[in-house]
Amino acid sequence: ASLPWLASEVTPDRAPRDLAWIDALVRGQRLDGAWDAVPLYTIPVRKNVMNWYSSPMVTASFAYRALTSYARGLRRERPHGA
Repeated sequence: ASLPWLASEVTPDRAPRDLAWIDALVRGQRLDGAWDAVPLYTIPVRKNVMNWYSSPMVTASFAYRALTSYARGLRRERPHGA
């Protein structure tokens, strides 16, 4: 559920060899280009009651960061024309 958040810290040098996380991230993208909001952290609502904070915009930014960071790292590893 929190794949975009976890994946946002992945770079090619730290990425798992199995790139299923990229497939899962891309498959989770909606037709409008966004991602569904995933729970990020708990927030107190009432006495002894907790709820989850989630935001489609924050989730999308984590997913975008994950994909662009990975792509940027690949370009560094394999310079253009090499």
